[in-house]
Amino acid sequence: MAHLFENFDIKFNNLPESDFEAMKNFVHSDLKHLYISGGTGTGKTHLAKAIANQAGKYTDNFGTYWHYKFLEADEFYFLMQDYVHGWKKINEDLLPEYSYKTIKRSTGIVIDDIGTEMTSEPEAVEYGLRDLITKSVAKIILTANMTAESFKKRYGSKIGSRFFDKRICLQVEFDGKKDYRMLGGKK
Repeated sequence: MAHLFENFDIKFNNLPESDFEAMKNFVHSDLKHLYISGGTGTGKTHLAKAIANQAGKYTDNFGTYWHYKFLEADEFYFLMQDYVHGWKKINEDLLPEYSYKTIKRSTGIVIDDIGTEMTSEPEAVEYGLRDLITKSVAKIILTANMTAESFKKRYGSKIGSRFFDKRICLQVEFDGKKDYRMLGGKK
């Protein structure tokens, strides 16, 4: 199934129309950050992918690329761990489209399920988030099962304050309790 706004049911999880419209307009807005939180199976990833699909692709001399890079939280953690420990050359040679340098220059970055990365040492993720927030021109979309307050506790108030700055961040929280996948896609 393609992840589009057109095939997302906002009534299923009581998503306010205003939040849905704000997400649809995120790509072309002045906002820089989007935080989508809520329970499992509520549609956070679907909407993040719909935004990335809306942004589309671009082509240069080397190929066609998505404007938005999509990474699972663990992928971001391992990428940042490599970068912090000086292994970035390996990433850039083997997977140039997923090197940290390439990701920082993307139009947008989606990190799905932030907070679920398999580590008890979130320092690499903290470093990456801080670097993206302060030095990147890209828009950042985070999806999470944790509230903004829990995010700030996990990654620190400095990162939380910069990311959740109300002048540049849209926060959308699903209050739906239904897991669409566990219901077999039935409403």
